[in-house]
Amino acid sequence: MGKKAAKLVLGLILLFVTVFAFNPTSADAASSQFITKANTTQKVVALTFDDGADGANINSILNTLDDYDVKATFFLTGTGLNDHPADIKKIADQGHQLGNHSYSHPDFTKLTAAQMKSELDRTEALAKQVTGKSTKPIFRAPYGYTNSAVLKAAGEAGYTHTIQWNIDTVDWKGTPKNEMTDKVVSNIVPGSIVLMHTGEGAAGTPVALPDIIQELEALDYEFVTMAELLSLHNEPPAEIIYVVKPGDTLSSIAQKYNTTVTKLRELNDLSSSSILSVGQILFIKAHPFTDITNHWAEDEIAKLTQAGIIKGRTSTTFVPGGKVTRAEFATLVTRAYGLQRFASGEEPFADVKEGSWYEPYVDAASSTGIINGYDTGSSLVFRPNQDITREEMAAMMVRAEERQSGSELSKASLTFSDKEKIGSWAEEEVAKAVGADLIMGYPDGSFKPKGSATRAESAAVFYRALDY
Repeated sequence: MGKKAAKLVLGLILLFVTVFAFNPTSADAASSQFITKANTTQKVVALTFDDGADGANINSILNTLDDYDVKATFFLTGTGLNDHPADIKKIADQGHQLGNHSYSHPDFTKLTAAQMKSELDRTEALAKQVTGKSTKPIFRAPYGYTNSAVLKAAGEAGYTHTIQWNIDTVDWKGTPKNEMTDKVVSNIVPGSIVLMHTGEGAAGTPVALPDIIQELEALDYEFVTMAELLSLHNEPPAEIIYVVKPGDTLSSIAQKYNTTVTKLRELNDLSSSSILSVGQILFIKAHPFTDITNHWAEDEIAKLTQAGIIKGRTSTTFVPGGKVTRAEFATLVTRAYGLQRFASGEEPFADVKEGSWYEPYVDAASSTGIINGYDTGSSLVFRPNQDITREEMAAMMVRAEERQSGSELSKASLTFSDKEKIGSWAEEEVAKAVGADLIMGYPDGSFKPKGSATRAESAAVFYRALDY
């Protein structure tokens, strides 16, 4: 996702906000909450570093963070605290947050409760001895391996949050800096948690870090510690992490969350022969909508919902065939593209009431040339409550895209069976929208320019504009 897409995401989130979180009802109240990203619409990101036995790159990382005045979060191991205590003290002295990453980096899912407690307590005691600071209340499981027993043990040890990530740089494999930077920038969303490492194996991290910081700053992202990120973690979840219960099957879970067994297997890296175990944690990228299964725009709607960009008419229905008014679409475009009214003055449209919820958005879209309205002869009107047509939607999107990019979109040759029904005023913009793959025709070869655009079609247009 490039800068254009990132800006669009922010604007859309301001209008349709729901993001990812751990579902607190799916684990015991004493358990640590499992977090992969914060539920926030603010453009913030937490850079996190797992420290291991050698910590070879700590000083280079700290120098870069200091150069850019960025605070990060470091998850410590007991082996690292023993091997390079002076470097770890420097981490704390420079104001970065500390977290617990275990003592010897074992797979916690294979330990007893007592063994997990020992791993956490020993690291906490050593961290206090070396830095004078606590690693509580955040824990990151070695390898990211967790289940309900791990969350329970972490919670009982005083770690209220178990921190995963939504962007893995895979730097420990020696990933080149350009690949690391692109992976972070392409996947960034508000509230992201980025995983990196301090060890010698992650040789690309020190050289990629300046580029990552500069690219994210160019997208107007602010860098925060996990403590700061969690303070913003306060909006309704769109996705959950499911803890397997007795009697559960992939089929029953998929049915419950309106997804498929295939999607569950792909997301959780499960083979066809995998057997679920009680307490196992499953990621479920499921949409809550019961009315889009097998719909042509199911994937687009689901992905935008999962990304926190759109939401349904109700908690369980999206109403894909529902119509979109001109005021609603103008509002969506205005917020998505960050349009501002250039000058104050009289309301340009006779039927846009002063103080109406859509007035500022319609005015901004008008002021920036995205909408023109209808000339009745005696006045200029907008018709805010009229359903937006497909040719109007195409025209507004093309104008907004060209305004943001500063360049003209290429036109496609229109071959629709009803192309003669496209208004002369909209023909060029429809050709550009088709050329940019923003809008498509129907299976019967028609475009239906005067037809009302649906919620599904609107979602698909923005999905394509975001280059998902």
